[in-house]
Amino acid sequence: MKVLKPGGTVFVAFVSSYSFVWDYLAQNPQFILEEERKAQLEVLFKHGNCVGQGFTDKFFMRPKEVLSFFEQFNLEKLHVLNCESFLYLREVELLKQSPEVVAAWLDLAEQACESKDLLSLAELIMYNGKKTGE
Repeated sequence: MKVLKPGGTVFVAFVSSYSFVWDYLAQNPQFILEEERKAQLEVLFKHGNCVGQGFTDKFFMRPKEVLSFFEQFNLEKLHVLNCESFLYLREVELLKQSPEVVAAWLDLAEQACESKDLLSLAELIMYNGKKTGE
């Protein structure tokens, strides 16, 4: 943040702490029975944010904590987006539908992308802010 000039904008994407839960449900429901996966779920529900090794060095943040995290910086919030919509939970089935059905679902997802109430369904959350002051 030190190099961001006043009036400059920042875009930060977070992997939601719930992302792997939705991925397990959509892609590999049987993972719920594996001990390693159960341990990951336990960490999520007991401790919240998750730091460590994953597909990369990871930091998974709870959706409800994104805004409070950025309060420590001199930023004006412009947007907080669910940038991987709830549609991925049914992507395979959705893509088999008519173009009209797909378009209607995409329209709904676009309307919902900034809903605070639906951030928990996001795998990826993007914060967009503008630096204020010095």
